[in-house]
Amino acid sequence: MNVYFDFLIKASVSIGIMYVLYWLLLRNLTHFKANRYFLLASVVLAIICAAFPLKYEVLMQAPAVMQSSEYADQFQRDVANTIVQQPEDSSISIWGILLAVYSIGFALVLLRLLIQSWKPIQIIFRTTPKKIDDYLLHENTVYKMPFSFFNRILIHPEYFKQNEINDILTHEKVHIQERHWIDLFIIELLTVFFWFNPFIWLFERAIKQNHEYLADKGVLSRGQSPVRYQALLINQLMGTKVIGMANHLNFALGPTRFKMMTKEKCSKRKLYRMIWLLPVLALLMYSFAQPEYKVQAQGQKKNETKTVIVPDNKELEHNLTDGTIVTIPGGTTLTYPVKSKKNKGEVKKNDETKFDVSDSKVPFKVKNKKGNINTLSNVEKPKTSKKVPARIKGTVKDENGNPIQGASIILKGSTMGTITDADGKYEFEKPVGENGGLIAIHPGYEQKSNSLSHESGSDYLKHDFIMEAVDSDDKKDQQKAIKVSGTVKDVNGNPMPGTSVVLKGSTLGTVADRQGKYEIEIPAGSKVAFVASFVGYQTHATKGSLPETNKPMEVNFTMKREVIGISANDLKKAGDVPPPPPPPAPETPKDSDELVFYIVEEMPQYPQGFYGLAQHVKKQSANIKESFFFEGKTLKGNATVGFTVNPKGEVNNIQILKKSNEVAAEAAKIIASKMEAWKPGSQRGKKVAVDFAMELEF
Repeated sequence: MNVYFDFLIKASVSIGIMYVLYWLLLRNLTHFKANRYFLLASVVLAIICAAFPLKYEVLMQAPAVMQSSEYADQFQRDVANTIVQQPEDSSISIWGILLAVYSIGFALVLLRLLIQSWKPIQIIFRTTPKKIDDYLLHENTVYKMPFSFFNRILIHPEYFKQNEINDILTHEKVHIQERHWIDLFIIELLTVFFWFNPFIWLFERAIKQNHEYLADKGVLSRGQSPVRYQALLINQLMGTKVIGMANHLNFALGPTRFKMMTKEKCSKRKLYRMIWLLPVLALLMYSFAQPEYKVQAQGQKKNETKTVIVPDNKELEHNLTDGTIVTIPGGTTLTYPVKSKKNKGEVKKNDETKFDVSDSKVPFKVKNKKGNINTLSNVEKPKTSKKVPARIKGTVKDENGNPIQGASIILKGSTMGTITDADGKYEFEKPVGENGGLIAIHPGYEQKSNSLSHESGSDYLKHDFIMEAVDSDDKKDQQKAIKVSGTVKDVNGNPMPGTSVVLKGSTLGTVADRQGKYEIEIPAGSKVAFVASFVGYQTHATKGSLPETNKPMEVNFTMKREVIGISANDLKKAGDVPPPPPPPAPETPKDSDELVFYIVEEMPQYPQGFYGLAQHVKKQSANIKESFFFEGKTLKGNATVGFTVNPKGEVNNIQILKKSNEVAAEAAKIIASKMEAWKPGSQRGKKVAVDFAMELEF
């Protein structure tokens, strides 16, 4: 509701500014038709600016605060979901009072509009209209004054006895011809929503007054004498106003309206005053613009570029970082990436490395070391298209066509991947921008890799692997290796499939299968020391020991849940300003034949990262403090609230782990319960639940 009130305030300010602009510059002009469009457009644009603010992107990096908390033993995981909302029967807050007042005003103004419109609608449906000059007239004895209502004219039968009947009908016909009812419908609807804003009522009066100027102009343009017409209007002065959504003959009848009938037509140059709408509109859009925070993943960095500017009537031969020679003609600006793997050899138009050529219609040549020449120009720059994540799927089988379960499928150069199921099948989502191939790894089989390619007639990327068992020479080498196997279970004895088990200090590892079992071979002479990890559980590391023989060994793991701690101090620091961009990413290691095991784990993340979580705590703390004030409570002290982010990203299992007083504990529960959905944690592509303990200070 606070968001809606924020919109109402911004829109009201915009409406006020727009009306002041009209009152200062245009209200005395005789360009009534232009004024009509200005009035309607300005009030609508004022509301659009407030309802749809511009967004500007802010990149930020979340600080590394995900550390294990001391509340692991205290956290209760068999507690039912306890999402807490503020009591409905609590004392009325300031927002509740404002909402009640606004709702009453909204209902009264809407009811007024409906009551005023109901009687004319009844008359239109119950009477047979007369057709005069293609216009429909409804005679009635309810209203003394004639008026136009949408595309109909309602008139008292006595008016047909008057000599001025033609002038009266001409006046109302102008309203219908120019569809003034559209303006009235829009402005009357806006008065319902912005009934509290005096400027919306001034806009309504200005629009109706301008309609009468247009109708008067239409009557006088047909040869009617201004003096005689003014006398007619004075005779109708005692008529009563009917409804808001109708045009009345005697509306705004006074010196100003009479003056406008005889006023000399203004110069068209004065219409240029309407241009002031553009800077005012730009100022409003700038004032209401909102930041859109995007979290930049750790190690991600913006592409660094260099720019070379060549003066006119000169030519420059420039060497790029990979040795490519670029001949740049005069008057050209060339921007190119400092580092690019794609810029090896001949440069092609469909290459991902873009050469941005500006301020020149002359093409430039790109020449590589081999002497191949390619010519690019402005008109040849490739068009970009929006990239979306793709799904990768396939199967892994052995030489005999049998499915291989538990094989690791990893996207080259990343930690993204998954494992195969009992049928040897796998599937996961490829991030945008990741174009490397795939690697298939499984103990006892040779490592396989391939490049990405689309499956014909499908939106998926299809990749199957045939893995070969190690040959006889490898088997001889295996006799010198130590076979280690075991199980990974939780404290309740349940198997934990997908757990990463890695030989300590190496890149050799595997994952547990559906029964929590794993098997791995390590080189002879290695210390038997393993590290088992799973998102949401404490990392388990065994002590190193040298085996006495090369006989198979068994190493079992019991994994305990961990609670991720978020300190109050880190929340305060992150909530002040968006974090700076992250440091440059480390260099990607060169391709190697060495078997590398990738640990594919991802912690849960709040929208906009840790900064977004800090902003949520800050905003909710202020709202709760204000609400508690009206309840006679003082929000001070500290509390630590525990909660679980489930595989759907929902926050549940909320519990207080530590508190200095009951008020602080109540506030902590409310803050946790009002969190948005998180991006859930995952272990090798499978969503998992993770526990948190968040410390709050008030």
